[in-house]
Amino acid sequence: MKPSPVTSESLLSDDFLHRTREYLTRRDEALAREMPQSSSSPSYTFDASPIRRSYATPLKIGAAHERMKGSALLGGDTSDPPLWPRGSMTANIASETDAALVSALRKSQNRCQELLLSKEELSGQLTDVSQELTRVTEEKQRVDHEVDHLRQESHRLRLDLAEAQKKGTQADRELRELRHHSEKDGVLSKERVAELQTRCDAQQARIRDLEVELRNIASESTASRADLHQTASAVVELMMERSTIEGFLVEALSALQSMYQDPRVVEQDGVIGPLRQTRQTPTRGKSARPMTRAGVPSTGQSQSLYNAGTAELIDLITQLECELAEISIDFTSMITRIRQDQDLIEEALAGLDDCPSLADRVNFARNCTDRFRSKMLNLDDSGASGLMASRSKSPHGTRRGQRNGFVQEGLVQWMDERNIFVNCTKSLDAKLDQLQKLRRVLRARIDARQSKVKPLWS
Repeated sequence: MKPSPVTSESLLSDDFLHRTREYLTRRDEALAREMPQSSSSPSYTFDASPIRRSYATPLKIGAAHERMKGSALLGGDTSDPPLWPRGSMTANIASETDAALVSALRKSQNRCQELLLSKEELSGQLTDVSQELTRVTEEKQRVDHEVDHLRQESHRLRLDLAEAQKKGTQADRELRELRHHSEKDGVLSKERVAELQTRCDAQQARIRDLEVELRNIASESTASRADLHQTASAVVELMMERSTIEGFLVEALSALQSMYQDPRVVEQDGVIGPLRQTRQTPTRGKSARPMTRAGVPSTGQSQSLYNAGTAELIDLITQLECELAEISIDFTSMITRIRQDQDLIEEALAGLDDCPSLADRVNFARNCTDRFRSKMLNLDDSGASGLMASRSKSPHGTRRGQRNGFVQEGLVQWMDERNIFVNCTKSLDAKLDQLQKLRRVLRARIDARQSKVKPLWS
């Protein structure tokens, strides 16, 4: 076993004082044997009452003994009562040793008390430091959490900034493209305006030339009537050309004004009007024949076929609805029985777990079986027989009888339920086949009738 550590509490125990007392007794006996001249042995009784519990070791006791011997040789005295008679030298030595031991024990006790006080103070400081450390740790965790949150927020902001920069770059690129197109259009417009201006200047110069020529012709018109007629014709042509040039100048100025107001080039496309729809009307006094809702002429034979097919369809749909209702009742009763069995089994298992012994479990199982059968019989008397008496048609027209064995055994007959499901499925498949066949027959009759009818537009 690992030895227990030496503490101040173990040094102040009664066991330590008892061992110290035995040590002093053995030491006195050894001193008495070393002094044969003394016939009478000293009456020594160790009194531990003035000795308080203190922290002391044999090494410290030996050191205190040596210090007391030195003080005795120098003539020092102690205030403790003597433990040996004053007449004997050995008794004086023992008394001095005991006094030194008592003094050492008292000092050790004071030291131990100081150490205990220091320990309590250090424990309080350690508690304060632990609390402060806990608070600092919590603060650090909170700061770390905030730092993580700020990092996530910074990452999200960086992503947003990158996306915004990407969008800004794209917008700048689009803006540059728009500016480039606008400048290109502006250059083209300026070139066209310059060309128009050049043409206008040329036309004005020609107009001036023509006016000069007109004046010359007017001055020479008095020469002859023929010359006057030619001059008038030339003036008319010049006036018409001037009007054309003025209209062209007006259009050029309008284009220039629109260019400065809105530099974008706007092209207006022509709008195509809606086409007129002509309505064909019956000609030559022929009236339209009466039609049925299905587009078949309402003759007696087609009407009878239509009525017969409709009646067959209604009958078949009624049969299908009855089949679906009976199947729904059958499956509802099946689910009800399964849930009842599940509830009874769960109740039995819950009670079986509470039984302490095997015999109790066997008795409980027998009681549960009896209660299970009686409950199912009561259920059959109260209304379960109504659900179990449901019948469904088979594909051959026969009906299945009432299921037996369920009420007596208290369990679901899965083979019976499977046969019910298979029969219902077969019945539904047969009804659907009949419906599809009837629909094909009606469609064939209607198509044959329509092929014999002459269209109205022929």
